[in-house]
Amino acid sequence: MVKRKPKNHYGEGSIFYSNIKQKWMAQINVGKDENGKVIRKSVIADTQEEVKTKLDEFVWLL
Repeated sequence: MVKRKPKNHYGEGSIFYSNIKQKWMAQINVGKDENGKVIRKSVIADTQEEVKTKLDEFVWLL
């Protein structure tokens, strides 16, 4: 049986590899504006570990 990676909980953001930019990216939803549009913040780095640490630092600032 194949083991699945654990999902991130709400508010932890998502990490993925961008083929267009050839870099690892992370996005997190910060909230919504007055029109109801979702506000997202992005973090970009060369490795997945760097993105994870940058995302963790950003989450602590919220």
